[in-house]
Amino acid sequence: MFHLIIGVAALSAPRLHTGGRGYDHITATLEEGDLILYRDGSWLVDEVPVGDDEPTLRFASVNLVQLVWTHNCEHGWVYGMSADVDDHFRVSVDESNEVQVGPEQVVARLFTSDDELDDESRRLVDAARAALLVE
Repeated sequence: MFHLIIGVAALSAPRLHTGGRGYDHITATLEEGDLILYRDGSWLVDEVPVGDDEPTLRFASVNLVQLVWTHNCEHGWVYGMSADVDDHFRVSVDESNEVQVGPEQVVARLFTSDDELDDESRRLVDAARAALLVE
């Protein structure tokens, strides 16, 4: 079991990608150990669809952020390990399964307590899942 450690400074950072760019993008405050919810299969880059599979949501624990932010854009990658959240919102990380995620794929930054999602993170996951069903 991999334990997620969240810094105190992270608590004031944005938790849901709301379209901000550059330094206002959700990835600008990501740190090692953060848990993210991201889109896979297909997603949007500047409102243009990318990918050729059905959109799906996945979880990852961040271990490296290699991005450049400017006033209006972000370029690079977020690297991490695949994670899973079960029906009881318990988090497990698969350290053997590495992932590489573009900044446009990141939907939310999630927080845990005792390896379970906190209440706000649970609401963000439920809302993201519901929005994906509507597409």
